[in-house]
Amino acid sequence: SYDLSFIGLAACHLPDLQALYTEGARLLRPGGFFVLIDYHPFCLLQGIPTHFDSAMGKAIAIENFVHFISDHVNSGRRVNLTLLEMHEAFVDQDWIAHKPNMARYVNQPITFVMVWRADTS
Repeated sequence: SYDLSFIGLAACHLPDLQALYTEGARLLRPGGFFVLIDYHPFCLLQGIPTHFDSAMGKAIAIENFVHFISDHVNSGRRVNLTLLEMHEAFVDQDWIAHKPNMARYVNQPITFVMVWRADTS
């Protein structure tokens, strides 16, 4: 059992969100933490898939699945995790400085983080 399990920017690529939370919780000792950072579903609903630039500069999209925030909350609760914190990041001037094509999405959510704690009983 671990004190911490973490997943970053991968949940939106998994079709079964419940399996992710089940495994994240399984790894934890009672009182341990599960931290999830992911692409905000708002982006996917706006038609902005996650993508990466190849060495040639071409955008390559990876298959995405829309999981609403409520899907995350319900999946965590089903495996006895308690949501401690949630924060959302928004497209701001720092984002735009690195990715000027994101200017049209200013002030819209881009990512989120959830911090969960495993049931201590």
